[in-house]
Amino acid sequence: MNIDSDIKTIAVATPYDDEISELNIQLNNTYIHYGKEGKVSKEKQYRQDANQSGYSKANSVSRTISKSSKLYSNTHWDLLDAYKADSTVILSLDKKTLPDSLQKLEDKEIKKLVLEKANERVRIQNSSTKNAIKREKYI
Repeated sequence: MNIDSDIKTIAVATPYDDEISELNIQLNNTYIHYGKEGKVSKEKQYRQDANQSGYSKANSVSRTISKSSKLYSNTHWDLLDAYKADSTVILSLDKKTLPDSLQKLEDKEIKKLVLEKANERVRIQNSSTKNAIKREKYI
């Protein structure tokens, strides 16, 4: 098998790209970092988004669609994904590793916020998936 590195990638712009890009911003706002490497990992996620958008809008959109799939999971640094995998994670949190705005909250308040953000994330992911389907049909 040979991969021809001289072949140019064709990026197709669609009427759905701007909305999908906006959904990525909303999606990123649902991530709550936790743990020793949480903040660094969240920053890496933002950098990777920026890297993809530097290539083309199509690459950025593709990343957003990927992040909206059920396969994209960050249980090791995102509290929503960790809670989905193990609802007792909140009980063993080192609250000093949470975002500053959450460090003084009680466990039940953190749980309420996680559930609200999880519902918001599902809504965003569903919108992204619907737009991805429309985008694919357009292409």
